[in-house]
Amino acid sequence: LTDFAAEIIVAPNGDDAGNGTAAAPVRTLNRARDLVRALRGNGEKGAIRVLVRSGVYPLTETFTLTAEDSGSAAGPVVYQAEELGKAVFYGGAKIRDFQLVTAPDILARLPEEARGKVWQTDLRAQGISDYGALRVRGGIGQPPAPPTLELFVNGQPMTLARWPNEGFVPIRELIEPGSAKEKKPSVFGYEDDRHARWTRANDPWLFGYWHFLWADATIKIGKIDTEAKTITTAEPYHYGGRGMSNTQGIIYYAFNLLEEIDQPGEWYLDREAGILYLYPEGDPNRATIEIGMHASPMASLKNVSHVRLEGLAFDLGRYSGIVAENCSDCLIAGCTLTRLADSGIIVTGGKRVGIFGCDLSALGRLGVILRGGNRKTLSPAGHFLENCRIHFFGRVDRTYTQAVSLGGVGNRVSHCLLYDCPTSVISMAGNDHVFEYNDVHSAVKESDDQGGVDMWGNPTFRGNIFRFNRFRSIGKPVAGHAVHGAAAIRFDDAISGQLVYGNILYQGSNGKFGAVQMNSGRDNIFDNNLFIDNKHAISGGWNPGNAHWQESLAGKKAEVYTSDLYLERYPAIATMFDSNGRNFFRRNVFWRCGTITERGRNLELFENAMLADEEDPGFADLAAGDFRLKDDSVVFKRLAFRQLPVAEIGLYEHPLRASWPVTSTPMRMPDWRDEVEETPSGIMPHARALHPLRVAKIAKAPQLDGDINADEWPAAPLLIKETSNRKPLSGKPAEAWLAHDGEMLYVALRVPIAGETALLAHQTGRWGQIDGMEICLRERRAATADAPPPILVLQGFPSGAKAGLPHPEELVNPQVAALNKLATYRAVHRDDFWSCEWSLPIAALGQAYTPGLTMQFNIGVRRQEADGWLALAGTLGPNFQLNNAALIVFE
Repeated sequence: LTDFAAEIIVAPNGDDAGNGTAAAPVRTLNRARDLVRALRGNGEKGAIRVLVRSGVYPLTETFTLTAEDSGSAAGPVVYQAEELGKAVFYGGAKIRDFQLVTAPDILARLPEEARGKVWQTDLRAQGISDYGALRVRGGIGQPPAPPTLELFVNGQPMTLARWPNEGFVPIRELIEPGSAKEKKPSVFGYEDDRHARWTRANDPWLFGYWHFLWADATIKIGKIDTEAKTITTAEPYHYGGRGMSNTQGIIYYAFNLLEEIDQPGEWYLDREAGILYLYPEGDPNRATIEIGMHASPMASLKNVSHVRLEGLAFDLGRYSGIVAENCSDCLIAGCTLTRLADSGIIVTGGKRVGIFGCDLSALGRLGVILRGGNRKTLSPAGHFLENCRIHFFGRVDRTYTQAVSLGGVGNRVSHCLLYDCPTSVISMAGNDHVFEYNDVHSAVKESDDQGGVDMWGNPTFRGNIFRFNRFRSIGKPVAGHAVHGAAAIRFDDAISGQLVYGNILYQGSNGKFGAVQMNSGRDNIFDNNLFIDNKHAISGGWNPGNAHWQESLAGKKAEVYTSDLYLERYPAIATMFDSNGRNFFRRNVFWRCGTITERGRNLELFENAMLADEEDPGFADLAAGDFRLKDDSVVFKRLAFRQLPVAEIGLYEHPLRASWPVTSTPMRMPDWRDEVEETPSGIMPHARALHPLRVAKIAKAPQLDGDINADEWPAAPLLIKETSNRKPLSGKPAEAWLAHDGEMLYVALRVPIAGETALLAHQTGRWGQIDGMEICLRERRAATADAPPPILVLQGFPSGAKAGLPHPEELVNPQVAALNKLATYRAVHRDDFWSCEWSLPIAALGQAYTPGLTMQFNIGVRRQEADGWLALAGTLGPNFQLNNAALIVFE
C-alpha cells in the first residue's frame, strides 16, 4: 500500500502539541491516533498513514486503539516505520552509577569467592521505585503470570541469583505434599548444606517441577530447618488441587538470593532498599545496563478493523508486546518484538488478523497466541502467522509457553522459523488448522512428556493438517533418558483424525518417545514423511482405556462435539468409540532408526520403505539439512514417494520481512546409540549441582615431569570417586589438581593401580582398551542454538603418549588439533599408581584469560585392571557430555 489520502508524522524529536506534519511532527503514537480520529471526523475516508521516523520512543503508556480507530477495506489506517525495525518503542530504563559493594553486612552474605567483585546501585536515587513483586506462578489453578522485572547487560538477560548455577537438584525426600484445601504447606528434605546460607535471605524462592516433569512452578520458601535439613513452603504447592508428588522425581533450584551471587551475570534486587546488586563481567559503568519498566501491553487493539502495524519495534518490558482482541482484517507486519518478560503477540477472537514477517525473541513466555473461530459452528477465523522468526522464548515460565499457541478453527501457521526453547514449539487446539512449511529445531530442551508439535485432550479436534515441515534436534541436549521423552510430533490424550504429510523428522526422538508419539488417539494418517536418525520412529498408539476417551464416552467433556455438523464434516467421529481404533502409516521412509515402532498399538504400516543403515537414500545435502532426494534415489525405486519441497520450507525474502538474511543452527544432539541404561529409580538425569571449581592462580609454574610434587600445586586435590554412571567408587579414588598462571592451565592426575605389571600389560591399543585419562572442556558462552562452542578432548596415557580429539560429531575441528600440538604432557608410572601432568595454553581453549573465565570441564579415567571408568563428574554418558558435568572458574 503506497497511495495515501493523508499522512501524519511521528518523530523522536516531535511534540504532541504539533499537528503531525513534517514541519511539526508529534512524539507519540497515541497523539497520532487522535489526529487520525480528527481526520475521520472531518470526513476523510481514504487510506491514512502514520509515518514513524527512526529513533527510540520511551513508552510511558500503552498505545491503545479501539473500534473508533478502525479503517475500512478502501481506507485502512497504517502505522508504518520509516525503516523496518528502526522506530523502537522502548519500555525500559538504563541503570548507572555502580559502585563496588563495601558494606560489611552485605559482604558477609555474599559467597567468599564473589567478595570484591559484586557492584551495587541505588535505583531510588535514579527515580526508579516500582520493582514489582515475585509471585507464585505456573500450574493449573494459579493466577495469571504477573509483570516481571528483568535485568539486561549489553542486551543480554542476566540471571536472578540462584543455586545451583545451572540445572536442578533433586529433593532428598517428600515429607508433606501440601494441601491448598487444608492450607497445609508443602515440606521436603534437601541434601546440600548450601541451603543453610539462605536463612537470612529476605525473599527466597524456588523454581521447579513439583509434581510432573512437564509442569513448572515457583514457590516461596517459608522456613528452612537446618537441623532437619527441610524446607517448608510459604504456601502449599498445588497443581489442579493436587500437592507435590515425587513419583517422577521432584527437581528444583533456589533463586532471588543475594547469598548466591557467585558468578558473572548474576544479580539481585533488594526491593525494600531499592538497591540492585550485580556481578558483572567487567566494569558495569562501561556497559549498557537496563531493566524492564513498562508493566502493561505495549500496544492494545480492541474491536479494531482494517489497521496495519508495519515495521515497528517493541523492546524491553515487563509484560506483553501487542494484544489484539476481537479485531478483524488487521495486519502486523515486519515488526520486531524482543526482551519482553511475558508474550510477544496475543490475538484472540475476531477474524482475518495476520502476523507476517515479524521477529520475536528473548520472551519470558509465549511467542504468539493466535486464537479465533467458533468450534461449535466450525466457523473459521482465518488468522495467520507467516514468514516469522520466533526463538529464545519460555525464559521465565518454561512449560506450555510455546512459540505459537494456536486455537479455535481455521487458522494457519506457515513458513516460520521456530527454535531454541525449553518446551514445545506449537500447541494446537481446535479444528481445520494448517501448520505448513515451517522449520522447527532445538525444542523441548528441558521439559518432559512433550513434542515439538503438541496436541492433547479432545478426540474431536479434527481436520488439522501438518505438511511440509522440517523437524530437527528435538529433546534434551544431554545424554540419558527422560521419564517419558520428547517427540517431534506428539498427539496426546486421544488426539485423533490428524493428517501428517510430507514432513521431515530428523533426530526427533528422545527418551521413550518416537519422532511421532501417540497416546491413545486413532484415525491419524501419516503419509509421505521422512524419518531419519531417530531412536524410535513411532511410539504409542490406540488405547480406549485413556481417561479422555472414557470421559468423552460418558459425556463429561463439554467440547467433545458429535453434532450433525461434526458428523458431516468428520465422518470418522461416528465410530470413534468403537474398539478397533487404528493409526495409519503409508509411503513413509525410515532410515537409521533404532526401532520403527516402540510400544506400538494398533498401527497399520503399509507401502513404507525401511532402508538399511548402510544404504544411501540419496539426499541432496544431509549435513546442510537439505533432504531433497536425488532423481536416482533408491526411495523412488521402492515406493511411490513424492519429492518434498525442501527449498520452500522456512522463511523467505520479502519487503516486509523484519530481517534478512536469517541463519540458525540446530543444537547438537547426543547420539542415542551411546545412551546409558536408565537410572534404577526411573528419574531422568539432570545437570549436576556442582559448585564451580575454582582454579587458583599461581606465580610459578609446576615442573612438568609427570611426577606430582604437591608443594607445587596450590590446593588439596579434587577426588575422582564416582563412576560415569554416578555410582560411588569402591576403593581408593584418583586425585586431580588444577592451577593456572594466566597463560597456561595446568592439570595433574594421580591414579592408584594394583601393580605396575598389571598396568604395563595394557600399554598397546586404543582408548578404552588400555589405561588412560581424558580432559574434556568447552568454553562457556551464552546458551544459544546458533553458535555452540566446540567440545575439546585431550587424552593421555601412562606411556607418555597423548592425543587431541574433537567431539565425535565434529568430524573436522582445527581447534583441538592445534591445542594438542601446543599442549605439554608428561606421565610416569610406579608400583601402586601412575600420574601425569599437563599444560594447556588458555588462549587455545577458545577465550583469552580474564578473572572469572568459566569453562565446562570434566576428567575421565579408564582403569583396565577393574575394567571400569571413573569421572570427576559422572555424566550418565560419555565424559564429554559437558552440560551434565562440572564448571571451572579461573581466579
